[in-house]
Amino acid sequence: MPFFEEHHNRLASGFSQWQCPEVDHDAVIGQPGSGFKIAMSTAVIFRRSFDAAGLGVGRRAFDKTLKHTKSRSLFGATITAMLGVQAKLADMIIDLETAALVIYWAGWSKNVTGGRCTREASWQS
Repeated sequence: MPFFEEHHNRLASGFSQWQCPEVDHDAVIGQPGSGFKIAMSTAVIFRRSFDAAGLGVGRRAFDKTLKHTKSRSLFGATITAMLGVQAKLADMIIDLETAALVIYWAGWSKNVTGGRCTREASWQS
């Protein structure tokens, strides 16, 4: 079985067997039934950090892609010289720069208002 399929199947089987664990009454955070609200309020706090990390991964992937296309040749020229590849690279960098601006905007909004910036952060998804 190929590497990807093996790990994908392992992840999928873990999600399909999800069961809620039993928790003692004194270990419950908040009121019973409010777990989703608490989880989402925590996610809002860390959302910008996750987005910034994702942006870093995307930029690294772009750098590796650009290096690879410059090093490979096809029909006597580098792959980078092909118009279709150039268009795809341009799309990638536009997406990365747009994501960076939205992440910076969400962080700025959080710093300026001091409150929640759910709307700004959700544009990144």
